[in-house]
Formats: sequence, C-alpha cells, structure tokens
Amino acid sequence: MILKLIYKIIDFMSSALLNVVKLNLIYYFLLIVSNSLGGEYILF
Repeated sequence: MILKLIYKIIDFMSSALLNVVKLNLIYYFLLIVSNSLGGEYILF
C-alpha cells in the first residue's frame, strides 16, 4: 500500500517535471523565433 502511494507520487512528479520541460522548450522556441524576427516580441 505504501509502495503504491510512493510510486504514484513519483509518477506524478515525473509527469509534472516533463510538463515543465515542455513549457520551457516552447518558451525558448518562441524566444528564438521572435529574436529571428527582429526581437520585437520578447516574452518576459
């Protein structure tokens, strides 16, 4: 029972971490695109 709970927590944390990494990749991609367009649309 405890092991199942730990496994669920680890699974949840890893998926949350994956979502953060995806968001960072999208953010940097948009940043690079905006810089190549002339840097008018910097997203800070």
